[in-house]
Formats: sequence, structure tokens, C-alpha cells
Amino acid sequence: MSSQETPEKRETMAAPGLAFNTEKMREVILHALENSNYDWRTIDGLSRETNLQPSTIQGVLDTALAGDVVVSGPNEKGQALYTTRRHYREHAGKVNRFLTAASNTFK
Repeated sequence: MSSQETPEKRETMAAPGLAFNTEKMREVILHALENSNYDWRTIDGLSRETNLQPSTIQGVLDTALAGDVVVSGPNEKGQALYTTRRHYREHAGKVNRFLTAASNTFK
């Protein structure tokens, strides 16, 4: 590995999961989920920000972050939307939290 090559760049060259260990991937994805520029994130948006493969992100969301992530959606394109419980509490107003809870309850 050259001195200019970063783990983020290595991920795009290696098979998913080989460049980062699960804990590092969890941290990178968690940071992207809590990006203050977004309330909700798609897998594709997380992939663009983290340079991780969508399948890698989905795997981490389903396992290492399963208890920390809120899933909503789909959006207008049919994609699931993700955020963390903490980010949701800090950025969603009380009315939006109630409406989201009600819509998820009555599906």
C-alpha cells in the first residue's frame, strides 16, 4: 500500500469487507448516518459518502448497527431510508416523530 492510499480508497479496490474490519465500517457508516446535512439516508447515499459497496453497508446495517438504526420509507423511488435513533431524536420534530411512529404502526 502506498503512503497516499487510505482505507477508504482501498475499500473500492478490494472485495467488500477485506479493507475494513467490521468495527471500522460500523464507525464510518454511523458517522455518515449522523451527517447533519441529512435527516434520512439511502444505501446509495451512504455508499457515495463512505466509498463502501452498497452490499457492505446493508450487511453492517443489518448486523452491527441493527439496534442503533431506524428504518423508514420507502422514499418516492422505493428506497428504504435510514437514520440512527439518536440522530432522529435530535433532528425530527415531535409531530414528525409521532407521524412516523403512527405510519409504521398502521402499515
